[in-house]
Amino acid sequence: ILFQEDRIFTDKVDQNSVEEIENFKKKFRLKQNSFQLIIDDGHHIFPHNLTFFENTIELTHYDGLSILDIGWGFGDYISFIKGKGLNFSKYEGWDINRNFINEAIKKNKDTNVSFKEKDILNHDFSSNIEFDATVMLGLLNFNLKSKIKNLNFSRAMIENAFKLTKK
Repeated sequence: ILFQEDRIFTDKVDQNSVEEIENFKKKFRLKQNSFQLIIDDGHHIFPHNLTFFENTIELTHYDGLSILDIGWGFGDYISFIKGKGLNFSKYEGWDINRNFINEAIKKNKDTNVSFKEKDILNHDFSSNIEFDATVMLGLLNFNLKSKIKNLNFSRAMIENAFKLTKK
């Protein structure tokens, strides 16, 4: 465990191991529809991501919810949940990379899906934007220009994601 606080616990799990994912869920007594925020920083290999997605999808109830995807990347997660037929009310992707956003716009024409150039570490939280569920996949190993240590970077990212997620 890297750190644990009220509503936040962290652990290391091999996202390509169904056995480790199941042990992780048992260790923390994770139940169906029990999460509003899922953060994964894995291998950055799509088949491994898919193993993690498939074995954690039941932890968050997406039907009718607004979803924030911080660090949209190539859009693997929205493609995955749309492929599962989940009926979210709104899906908003945030990224700091304009090229990713442009690709996202080309790939997703749904009216309830949008993409914005936003940096969660420098977000103005006075606007009271909140989402029912938040995902942040593959971001915590990035340390932008070594301005802060990785653990501090990860903690700041997680804390800010929680600020955007309804309680």
